Amino acid sequence: MFCHFEWLSALILLSAQGTPLQERPAESKDYAIYNLILDNLPQGATRQTALIFNRTTTRDPSFRRSVLRVFPREYPDSALVDSLASGTGAFRPHTLDVERFGSGVRLIDPGRVRSFFLTRDRAWERFRAAYPGIQSFVQLSNVVYGPDGSTALVYASVSCGSLCGQGTLYFLTRDGEIWRVKHAIGVWVS
Repeated sequence: MFCHFEWLSALILLSAQGTPLQERPAESKDYAIYNLILDNLPQGATRQTALIFNRTTTRDPSFRRSVLRVFPREYPDSALVDSLASGTGAFRPHTLDVERFGSGVRLIDPGRVRSFFLTRDRAWERFRAAYPGIQSFVQLSNVVYGPDGSTALVYASVSCGSLCGQGTLYFLTRDGEIWRVKHAIGVWVS
């Protein structure tokens, strides 16, 4: 019988070996949060000038170390950070539906983006030539919800050049049906 640690280790090992875990569609409730994040992107990125990966990103163990390094442990939402950073829900990527984002959003397969960066020589130039008007690409994590559903956490990274990008943790609170960004904490910047 697997304990939690062994189960998580097995997922990390499978992920590291490239064994695909079964994807599932993002939940309807996630899109309100994803759209809010796309309206609050850093580095001058907008939904009109960025390509969004068509599935949520999975995290590796270094992500947990990065998150826990920048995040104060005494913060009230630390359980949400532990949930996202532990990978319990983050190792099964969600597929995203362009229709749920509204106007201006274009989705792209992460493998297609990575193909431009196999060699660093003029990678961003090649990327922008293939996608005129696009200045960046965005990766989103799964949304992690608090126990009562009134708080949430999502990670988003924006890449916009060889020395241009940022990874941010967004802490959100729900007031009725409206989600609001409570805090945005930078995890990394380039």
